[in-house]
Amino acid sequence: MQFLRKIFEKPKAISTAFYGSVLVGFVTIAIYYPLLPERMASHFRFDGTPDAWSSKTVFALINLALLAFVAFIFWGLDRLIQTIPVSSIKLPNKEYWLEPSRRDRTILKVIALNYLIGIATNVLLIYIEISTFNAHLSSGTPRLGFEIWMAIALYVLVTVLLSLSPIFIFKRG
Repeated sequence: MQFLRKIFEKPKAISTAFYGSVLVGFVTIAIYYPLLPERMASHFRFDGTPDAWSSKTVFALINLALLAFVAFIFWGLDRLIQTIPVSSIKLPNKEYWLEPSRRDRTILKVIALNYLIGIATNVLLIYIEISTFNAHLSSGTPRLGFEIWMAIALYVLVTVLLSLSPIFIFKRG
């Protein structure tokens, strides 16, 4: 658990990595855009076959908007965490961690956790973007493989573990 504690001591680096992941998502779309066909599958069934289509421009704009929306949500959560009253914060050993001498450091750890979940979200979105783009660049009908479901399962696992991490991070002392 010492590893987790050290990660949470670097909130500025974690927030920078989050915004870097947003930039990677934007750049990925920009790089692939000229290579994509004009008509793209925009939704896939459980088995990976397409069941909805859109123009590549609409597809790219939706993905850009999604990345911007995620960035806005996590930025907003950062601001909210910094201004929320102590009485509204739910945290193990709250009295200890939010006493005035520890409050600022504790809030920075919570913000770091927020951005780690944001990074995981962006990594999943970028992986799905790249998988979708590559499916369109291969010959034949675009199809997503089972690895998309593995990526989603991994994302759920990571976010659950990160969500449970305050139990270990905020043990007393």
